Amino acid sequence: VSCPPGGVAHRIVVRGGRQEALEPCEGRPGTVVDVSELFFNYPARKKFLRSPSAEAGLCRSVFIDRASAFPGVSFRLFADGALRLSLPAADHIQRISRCHDLDPRLLGTAEARGQGFTVRVIAASPDGRRTDRRLVQAFVNNRRVQEFSLVQAVEFGFQGFLPGGYHPVAFVFLDIDPSLVDFNIHPAKKEVRFRTLPEVHRAVVSATRMFLAGRASIAVARDEPAGLRGSDGRQDPLSLSFERRSSPPFAGY
Repeated sequence: VSCPPGGVAHRIVVRGGRQEALEPCEGRPGTVVDVSELFFNYPARKKFLRSPSAEAGLCRSVFIDRASAFPGVSFRLFADGALRLSLPAADHIQRISRCHDLDPRLLGTAEARGQGFTVRVIAASPDGRRTDRRLVQAFVNNRRVQEFSLVQAVEFGFQGFLPGGYHPVAFVFLDIDPSLVDFNIHPAKKEVRFRTLPEVHRAVVSATRMFLAGRASIAVARDEPAGLRGSDGRQDPLSLSFERRSSPPFAGY
């Protein structure tokens, strides 16, 4: 059922890939999709479904990915007829906080631009560090992707701010001209290929460092002595100047 603002709601019914009905109906502005008997005509696929709890977990992951990318849209997750998660429309930091159970006081954002693209990074201060990369996530044109180059760029930006063995909490949202990215290299479109990868990489690093430079307190990596190493390898006095925490330039791919 779908209804545009100020328009008339319509319902479309599709069964087995064939349209059975398209008719006016009662409905509020917005779109509701109800899916049932998903594999009724694919018994082989149904045979290999995981346990109900595992499948529900996969559905929740997809739900969280969609909700993270569209903070201005309200989302509600139902399972077994019960409301499991309700996410009202909010700003992006609040939405990320709710989706991933993060303290919003640790979160901040920064942006960088390039030719044909804009990068927005929502990240937690070094105090929110983790021992895994599960919360280093990338979205390209609002689609969650498994793109290691973007994860690497975030880690590169945090270099020197985290102890060894720890990883940041960061969400990269890249809006890019479709002509500069190819989604057709993976059947599920979970991987992408950029035409201007070095520029995108540098922009993510830049946005990450702008975020870190804007934090009131910076956590110094505990596996390094107090201070920063200069180009001659000698220790410099401890400084919170962002520019002095520069890393070697990105060499490209």
